Amino acid sequence: GDVFILNPVDSNGYRSTFRFRIGTSYTMGVDSSARDINGNPLIPAFSATFIPEPYFRVMESEPKNGAVNVPTYYNPTLRFNGNVTREILSHITIEPATAGVLGVGYDSTRVTFSPASNLKPATEYSITVDGSAEDVLGNRIPGPFTTRFTTVPFRVSFSYPSNGSVDVSMTVSPSIYF
Repeated sequence: GDVFILNPVDSNGYRSTFRFRIGTSYTMGVDSSARDINGNPLIPAFSATFIPEPYFRVMESEPKNGAVNVPTYYNPTLRFNGNVTREILSHITIEPATAGVLGVGYDSTRVTFSPASNLKPATEYSITVDGSAEDVLGNRIPGPFTTRFTTVPFRVSFSYPSNGSVDVSMTVSPSIYF
């Protein structure tokens, strides 16, 4: 079949980047005055109602919940389904407590934690958004959200030259990377 794409317009008739409002019901439709290329009317008229996002929430966490062997230099990120302000930062905790800076990203839907130094190896971290966090429109998260990840254990990641190498230069500076 054919595809018909609806593009939302503002009150002046301009197409714009449209962001649905959380918890709001929307209806789209085509009345029976619509005709196909042969002049046949649309029978019956079409209507569909939908709610794009029923409530404010965390859509994604990076690293993913339950991730293991996360690099110690990682900057964990939460992505929300609504725009947030710096106010939300007071509703986010990281355990174990770690020095660093929480910041709202360029698109106002992401919050990233930038540790002051690398995360501790072989450590389980949890990031929690408490149940009173709100987006810019006052939509409250329905309850606390927590995600967990574990950093990579202390280990040698590689060496140069690698184990078993042959024909290694006589002037090489051996290196071990952790």
